[in-house]
Formats: sequence, C-alpha cells, structure tokens
Amino acid sequence: MSRTTANPSPRPRAAPRTPPAPNAAAFASCHAQLEALYAERQQLITALGVADAQGVIEMVHNLEAQLADLYAARSDKSAVVSELLGPIQQLAESLDRFYTRKSVTIDLDAHTPTLKASWHERRATGTPR
Repeated sequence: MSRTTANPSPRPRAAPRTPPAPNAAAFASCHAQLEALYAERQQLITALGVADAQGVIEMVHNLEAQLADLYAARSDKSAVVSELLGPIQQLAESLDRFYTRKSVTIDLDAHTPTLKASWHERRATGTPR
C-alpha cells in the first residue's frame, strides 16, 4: 500500500498593513497650523519684504549697525558742541562784568539753529564828567 500524504494547505498570507486613517481632528489641526504659517510668512513679506529667518536676522543686524553708527555720530557732534560752547561761555562770563544787561536768542533759519547773544550797556543819566 502506498501512502500518499497530502501537502498541508499553505497558510494564508497576511494582507499588508495599511496605515490607519488619519484622525479628522489631527488633520484639521495640521491644516490650521499650515494656514497660520503661510499667513505669518505673507505678513513678513508685506511688512519687511522678506519671509525667511535669515533675511529677518540680516535686517535686524543691519538696523543695529545703523543705530550704532547714529549714536556714534551723535556722540561726536555732542563733543564738538561742548568744545565750542566752553570758550563761548568763558567769553560771555568776561563780558558780563562790563555790561549791565544781556540777551540770548535762538533763531531758526532753514531748520538750522543760530544762537545769538548781545550785551547792552545801560546809559547813565545825568551830566557827563
């Protein structure tokens, strides 16, 4: 007697796993975040002309450099003004002894300030000697 053995039936292969369907709330959240990101980039482009981080950083560094230059120039002008005012103040103090009245005015001519000082001698009344 011959014995035949039947091949056992092969096991069924598992179907490939498909990723679960995205959660509707997670999808809506990602979509809202993406829209907010695009809105922020558009706002940067409109306001500054750049939207990438490197462009904004460069712009801030340039503004900082310009501000430092402005403060340096202002400081230099203040030093020059102080140097000029010192001798003028000494001259004014020496003239104060000789005159009884003085006036100081500041005139603006084409947006340029001009300091004017004048000393006046009070005339004595009575007979001259």
